[in-house]
Amino acid sequence: MMRYFLMMIVVTLVGCASQPYETARPKIDRLTPEELTRATPQPPARLSLDDIVGMSKRGDSAEQVIARIQASDSIYDLSPSQSLVLARDGVDTKVLDYIHER
Repeated sequence: MMRYFLMMIVVTLVGCASQPYETARPKIDRLTPEELTRATPQPPARLSLDDIVGMSKRGDSAEQVIARIQASDSIYDLSPSQSLVLARDGVDTKVLDYIHER
């Protein structure tokens, strides 16, 4: 019985003295803010381009149109041809500049 008891103590001490098993941590690649912006889909604009044209034709100032865009949190990704059509339809260049700067 004493042998069994001594063997149990030895096994316990050897188990406690051994090195813990180390696992390799996986490398996590992080996205830059620019990559995240490109990967995240843009929400639809709450203020449509037709609304902007309508406001411009109605005679609203560029500042008023910009304020409405800001209030609606709308973001636009215009192609060059869309910008030309908006300019042709009477949208002020200040509004177009603001849209492209956002």
